[in-house]
Amino acid sequence: MLELTPKDCFQLPKLPSVIALACADRVRQNRLCEKLKEIHGVECIERFQLAALSSQSFAALVDSLSNMSLFSKTRLVVVEIPEKKNQLTEKLLAVATLRNISDGTTLIIHFKSQPPTKAVLADLPKDAALIKIELLENEKLVAWLGREVTRLGGAAINAGALKLIAQYAAGDIDAAYQTLEQIVLFADGETITEQTVRSVVTVIPESVEFALLDLLDSGALARAEAFAEALLTQGSSEFLLLSMIARNQLQRVAVRGGLDAKVPDEVLRNSLGITPWLFDRAKKYVLKPNLPSKKQVIAAIVRADSRLKGKSLGSQATLSELFASLLPTTATRGTGAASPNGASSNKQANDNVGPSKFGSALFSDTASDRF
Repeated sequence: MLELTPKDCFQLPKLPSVIALACADRVRQNRLCEKLKEIHGVECIERFQLAALSSQSFAALVDSLSNMSLFSKTRLVVVEIPEKKNQLTEKLLAVATLRNISDGTTLIIHFKSQPPTKAVLADLPKDAALIKIELLENEKLVAWLGREVTRLGGAAINAGALKLIAQYAAGDIDAAYQTLEQIVLFADGETITEQTVRSVVTVIPESVEFALLDLLDSGALARAEAFAEALLTQGSSEFLLLSMIARNQLQRVAVRGGLDAKVPDEVLRNSLGITPWLFDRAKKYVLKPNLPSKKQVIAAIVRADSRLKGKSLGSQATLSELFASLLPTTATRGTGAASPNGASSNKQANDNVGPSKFGSALFSDTASDRF
């Protein structure tokens, strides 16, 4: 077992068939893989989350590892190991141990939640490599975020803002990075302060998030408007609400695009990195008739972002306009207001309510309008 730094791995004449990667985040894992691809001339990178694979899709993964790819001669196959060891983890490690990896394929086993044990490493082939990427905690995370601001094209950021982002992330490096991306975009070149961070970051409980989305999906405009107004009154950021809605809508655009391209469900879901439940929800939604076009959805989101930043309309008016542009053609305004405090945690409660909002031509306009 070779223990290498990322730099050592870049200088190898040939990549080993198996790499055990101890890295607490996907941001630096992705960068490592892209650099390996560039330096070693790898043709493609395939990524999987073991926890999201069914037995059938796992069997297909194992089969592909032991056979040459029809589409590329060299590839990196990155498999993220779940925090809790399961039966598939054992089987994957067994595949690596038995050297059932085809020529030109490097299996990267990503230990994200915790580093591999000595017992696990001892079972891997002798020519396997172990790469450890430093864990970022406390001041190290703050310093790393400061460097990332420059990489993201941001201007200045004060120390208090960096510490606040790290605190909000509660040790989750990926979450800290995603938050930083949103803040840099929001700041638009201006100095980032603690107030900037607080303007963007407000945690919305998952049950509340899905309650608002359910109202939009059911076409209940008046209830969605009242619900959003209550969230704003309670201190939620209008930018966070917009970000939540945009993420949901663009995820659906990607799902519909993949379905149109006849990408297998498992492959599409893994490429998007979403849970089976979220994928099934999105798929069920985008297959409904009378949905707005992709161009209309994106234009509505961009327009709302511009108006919130320019303060040309009030937050409530801007969100109301966005909601209306996303409603199905057959939607009614609805009556009554749902309360964020009384939001149902049953995510599937409104899945079957009326025609959906992601309206008609969403993906049935023209081929050029599709994902």
